[in-house]
Amino acid sequence: RGDGLASAVSSALDAAGSEKVDTVWTSLIYDSFCSKELGVALTRNNSRLTPSVKMNHPVDCIGDVGAAIGSTLISLLLPNAEKITRGTHHLLCCSSDLSHRAALRVDVQREDF
Repeated sequence: RGDGLASAVSSALDAAGSEKVDTVWTSLIYDSFCSKELGVALTRNNSRLTPSVKMNHPVDCIGDVGAAIGSTLISLLLPNAEKITRGTHHLLCCSSDLSHRAALRVDVQREDF
């Protein structure tokens, strides 16, 4: 039913500020289960996303890195922080073949622009 990822995303968003998320970084690998699960998670948390939310799913470029996807998403986001507009809000969410799900919100608040 997609409850695991939806719950992880909701928890990550509850723990952060009230600003809406501009960009989603995900472990989406295009199989039907992962697509449905991500769709459920984003639909259930739609009120916390901007209408023009951007989707990043680097697995289509680098392949499925398995358990390393969390650190991979962070490593792709952080070097781009200099190019990212101040005040943007990012959601990183990951699934697994097992029952584990994770989500993290990252807010870019650079003061040196």
